Amino acid sequence: MRSDHLSTNWPVSNWVTPPSNMWGVPIPEELHQPADKRTLQFVIHAAKHPPHEFGRLISSHKKASGWAADLGEAISGFAKGTGKYLGKVASYGLAHADEIKTGVGIAKNLVQTGTQIATAAGWLHPDKKTTIDSVAAALDKLVQGEKKKEAPKAPKTGGYFGKIMI
Repeated sequence: MRSDHLSTNWPVSNWVTPPSNMWGVPIPEELHQPADKRTLQFVIHAAKHPPHEFGRLISSHKKASGWAADLGEAISGFAKGTGKYLGKVASYGLAHADEIKTGVGIAKNLVQTGTQIATAAGWLHPDKKTTIDSVAAALDKLVQGEKKKEAPKAPKTGGYFGKIMI
């Protein structure tokens, strides 16, 4: 961890784990909003308060509210771009579903052939071969759309007769 990102309230020696999964992850350049130092200091000060107080403080500072609005627009645009990209990926997947299924089936067969050769040569333990083959087969079943076969349901017995018999 870099020392310039640490809060002065918590010494590094007291931390067992980072405070979040996003600790130290760089912010995408698209989300960097230009602002002067005093505005950013005000935003940092406001961010240390509860949400309702943060909103009140930000709305009372013209530059900080403009900065927050610009950041919101940047995040919205970033999300829209990501959504468009995921839409393209999904449409490609749907358009080429048969080719993808065929490719996964071929990969499963290659994996099984490779594990068989490795086991015969003594490079791979038979238990590992079984595990690897079952993972490849499960992935193939998932892509092919096969579902587990459910056991047939037993016929119902008993039921409501419409009367209470004493």
